[in-house]
Amino acid sequence: GYNVVPYISAGKSLSAFVYGTQLSPGTMYYTLIKAVNNAGQAAVMLSNGFSIDNTPPNCSYVRDGLHADTNWLTSAGLIAVNFDCSDPESGILKTEWAIG
Repeated sequence: GYNVVPYISAGKSLSAFVYGTQLSPGTMYYTLIKAVNNAGQAAVMLSNGFSIDNTPPNCSYVRDGLHADTNWLTSAGLIAVNFDCSDPESGILKTEWAIG
């Protein structure tokens, strides 16, 4: 149903927000907008949906080198790393790496 948050007046605004909702991660939610004209006629439209992702990505390993983990490199000119990171809820947007 559409009872997670009932209709809230947005007046004549073209955007709105609400605080304090208790939404569950991994559940698909939809926003609905209902516009009513001065003659009392209404139109309702449903969004394409959204989900809550409140957990960070998971990285299972990071290895120095191109393949197997190495402790020694033969050149300071080529530094390589390989790793595995995933996020089952919203996916990985990007990865970054640094040398410290």
